[in-house]
Amino acid sequence: MLARYLIVLGFILFPLSYSKILKGSESDVNKIRWFDQKNKVYVLQNRVHKKKDRILFNVGVIKGLENDYQDTLGFLFGGQYFWSENFGLGFSYRAYGHLDNNAYELLKKLNGVTPFLRREKELMGVTFLWSPFYGKINTFNQITYFDWYFGAGLGFLKSESNSDSFKNSSGTNTFKSEKNLTLLLKSGLKFYLTNTLDLRFEYLQKVFTAPTGLSKKDLRFKADLSLSVGFSF
Repeated sequence: MLARYLIVLGFILFPLSYSKILKGSESDVNKIRWFDQKNKVYVLQNRVHKKKDRILFNVGVIKGLENDYQDTLGFLFGGQYFWSENFGLGFSYRAYGHLDNNAYELLKKLNGVTPFLRREKELMGVTFLWSPFYGKINTFNQITYFDWYFGAGLGFLKSESNSDSFKNSSGTNTFKSEKNLTLLLKSGLKFYLTNTLDLRFEYLQKVFTAPTGLSKKDLRFKADLSLSVGFSF
């Protein structure tokens, strides 16, 4: 549990610690000092792909993490608007599906025990987006431009769990619907394929309070990895 708190804290502090070193705006000029202090070189990072005043959409697939007994997959749809090259607002909808994995089947077969399960169903959220890092990669004489962005916001998570039947040990495994307000933290890389098409890799951390197998309320962590294709207009 402590490790998860440190991961979330590091997620927040890491971009802040580097924000004064690396900038994504064209108005920022970096000074490079050579051994001879009289000679200076100024480098300006020009943006080939603009985000300001553009509407963006993305669709993709999700791989759920931090679920020991089930495999979680899903799809997402999102939209973003940037009022500057660095700052914007995003909306996301995610739907999840679950399958029992080998660990679940072995536990039930060998011990006759059904573990505590929480199955996410839908997530709708809004995040404030910060995209401070803009760069390019040259591979095989092909230049690929990318953005590294961060986001924080709130979401509404619909899920279901077998918390009640797990506590009562009644032998039946019934699931009860849950609705939770969720803190959303994300980070992602967006690679520009063309001026209107991009490929995105994103990590999303969800933090909320909900019943567990042993307590009425506890701080819970759920995470997603996603791959999506984005379109801009």
